[in-house]
Amino acid sequence: MTRIVIDDFGGIAPTINARKLADKFAQTADRTYLKAGTLAPLRSATSDSGKSQIAKGAKSMFLYQGDFEASTRDKSYAKVPIANDSLDRIVVTDHTHTTNYPIIKSGASEYRLGMPQPGVPTIVSVTAPSDPNGLDAEDITYVVTLVDAWGAEGPPSDPATITERQIDTDVTVLLPSLPSGSYNFSAGALFRLYRSNSGTDSTSYQFAGEFAVSNAGANVTDTKVNALLGEVIPSVDWIGPPDDDTTLYPNGPLEQVVNLPNGVLAGFAHKTVCFTDPFLYHAWPASYRITLEDEIVGIMAIASGLVVTTKRKPYLVTGVDPAAMTLIELDVNQSCVSKKSMVDMGEYGIYASPDGLVLVSGTRAEVLTKGYYNREQWQDAWEPSNLIAFYWEGYYLAYNGDIASGPKGFMLNLVEGDVNFVTLGTHQIASAGFYDAESDTTFFVLDDWNGTGNVYPLKFAQSILAPEEFTWRSKEFVLPRPECMTVVRVDALEDIATKPVTIKVFADGDYVNPILDYQHNDLTNVYTNDQSFLRLPSTGKHRAYAVEVFTENEISRIVLASSMQELT
Repeated sequence: MTRIVIDDFGGIAPTINARKLADKFAQTADRTYLKAGTLAPLRSATSDSGKSQIAKGAKSMFLYQGDFEASTRDKSYAKVPIANDSLDRIVVTDHTHTTNYPIIKSGASEYRLGMPQPGVPTIVSVTAPSDPNGLDAEDITYVVTLVDAWGAEGPPSDPATITERQIDTDVTVLLPSLPSGSYNFSAGALFRLYRSNSGTDSTSYQFAGEFAVSNAGANVTDTKVNALLGEVIPSVDWIGPPDDDTTLYPNGPLEQVVNLPNGVLAGFAHKTVCFTDPFLYHAWPASYRITLEDEIVGIMAIASGLVVTTKRKPYLVTGVDPAAMTLIELDVNQSCVSKKSMVDMGEYGIYASPDGLVLVSGTRAEVLTKGYYNREQWQDAWEPSNLIAFYWEGYYLAYNGDIASGPKGFMLNLVEGDVNFVTLGTHQIASAGFYDAESDTTFFVLDDWNGTGNVYPLKFAQSILAPEEFTWRSKEFVLPRPECMTVVRVDALEDIATKPVTIKVFADGDYVNPILDYQHNDLTNVYTNDQSFLRLPSTGKHRAYAVEVFTENEISRIVLASSMQELT
């Protein structure tokens, strides 16, 4: 008496021989949702007509003000870390076009991110000291800053020429012209004037007044007495991020931006990781930048810090203060071959390397798919340099629309240390996607490999939608000695009459000629409670058996036995 029971189901591991797989692992697992130990169907994706259409082939998308920002260029987006931001601002960078500068966006309004350094102010006239002993004299100088219409203040100008004046008398100052560029100099933008409090160009500067930017190139009057000078200038280091100034940034502007805890934004340009001052999206001090020896591919924020992938190996940047971040070189020599394969999974992050998917958790990094795919299988099956991936329901969801053998995708998750790896067929290939945590929905747009035109964004695998048929083929179960299996039972959660199950049984590795190929739902030997058994044709004794199901039904158990008594 012999029986084979499959009541736990896993994904594929192509590098392992079909007879050496763990009992729950599969030779084929396509479009199945491995849910709580059962085989369940994925649900069809559906168009979201409540959103605007997006061009096929879009490379990026971001849910903003109820609709999607989308682009055929590889952009990244981050919300401005300001509580109750009435302007609903986001920062946008462009990974693929180094001639573009980062922007700050509010609704339809877009401006350069960061404020420029203004020109030097000029002291035009002062009141000369009247005391022949100079007791009423002091040396003064000024710097100015620019403040945009949303209140973002930039770095100070160089100081004006030091000039002697009579203490606490008015000074006429010529403001510089406005710098060129698409900065937010609309109504409300200001010059702020700061005066020295010790008469040297290394002094602290205190607030002396502010003037509308309409006064650019005009004279203004500083009437503030020394005792009433305001705060010391706060923005000495508040420069903008790397931009299209090729003199300062010959390798291009900020390429990506992500949100970190404590109100900090992080980005990178070429080999340099950059951070903002907390809650100051426009201020990217040079002292907050960390330069690596390797060219950066991408960044992602996980629970333990900022993962930085490069063309050689990954790094982790940790810390709560952007002025004191710590760089840790992770002990795995695995480059990132696709920035768009990087996904924040919460406690850990995943990215594609030449050898497989790499998992970074804390200060630990390892090839997650080692033991499931060897390097040759991984490269041949997925061409990882073209992978684009997203988060969905704890799964890493990846597509490759450029693969030589045809577009395809896969999804995986971790369950008690095991990797459940499931393929997704070839008919849904995404070029861009976005996970919306608020609605717990992953949206994506189809690539243009199957046509042109605009499409509505798709919702992936929503539970209310129709299930899709999946295929799952077990490992080869090797018996201690050859046996004649006579019956197979498949426990389905729904009526087999309305959701039929195709069942195949294979023996001794022959997948061309199954000993059972049951492909309809006209069961003449129905067991009880919607459970079915099928008698196998008499083909003699076999040493190894495998079972395959094809259905949209949910399967909880499969039993293969040598007698009816062994089925229970």
